Amino acid sequence: TARPHWFVTLFWVFFFFFVTAGGLISGDPSELWVILPVFFFFYVVPTAAFNFELYKSQKVLNEQFATDSYSLPN
Repeated sequence: TARPHWFVTLFWVFFFFFVTAGGLISGDPSELWVILPVFFFFYVVPTAAFNFELYKSQKVLNEQFATDSYSLPN
């Protein structure tokens, strides 16, 4: 599966660290309701959308190769 670039993952790791350490919001775990939707919409959804586009294009390429393989010499 395709994943975002390493610095995107690193950003989220540090972001979670600062949230839980009290750097950005507070150290209270009840504040996770703030970060979880942000994480979901800016990391999970784009990654899933990118993987889906990759899946569709790979399917098209596989179909093209299957059709072209009939015309290839043995």
